[in-house]
Amino acid sequence: MVAQMLANLPIWLALSVTLVGGAIGGVVYELLLLQGNIELPHRLTAAENFDNPHAIAAYMFDLGIWARILIGAFAAVAALLVVTPETFYKLFAASIIAGSAGAAIFRSLQDRLLAALAQKEAADLRTTTNQLNAKVEDTIQAFDTLKSAIRAVPLPPTARGLTPGSSLIDLTLVDQVEQLLNEAKGIGQQRQ
Repeated sequence: MVAQMLANLPIWLALSVTLVGGAIGGVVYELLLLQGNIELPHRLTAAENFDNPHAIAAYMFDLGIWARILIGAFAAVAALLVVTPETFYKLFAASIIAGSAGAAIFRSLQDRLLAALAQKEAADLRTTTNQLNAKVEDTIQAFDTLKSAIRAVPLPPTARGLTPGSSLIDLTLVDQVEQLLNEAKGIGQQRQ
């Protein structure tokens, strides 16, 4: 019955609960990080600007607890893409936990996204390699046909001094092209 209640929950209400729970989780993280203290928004001084030595402190503003509240709220929403709780209470609890681990959740989701992109690039590279290997195979077959046709051309009666089965065309170039095609074929097979 409770699972049906969450399934029937309007999306705006589920999103609101998630944002509020994540914001509470951000406050929890602030309290844990600063051992019970809360940092209020303020302008940075030159002494506080040790994390960004190339930035001008006069132009920097520290959001304090509001930064953790925002990160927690958005991290809770992002976490819902991965975790789907069945009840209203589990939704709220998961939102608070996700909000308290906001930066870690964003890093984890970034890693998952980068891994998915790398897998897609690898699959695209395999597809391209297979297509190129198929073209090399087709080229080798066409070249073999051409080479057989060149060697099958009979000698004209005016060709003196040539042995039977030889050709008027210098076949060293043909052999070089054949060698290059076989090397290309070998390189393609090594990459697979």
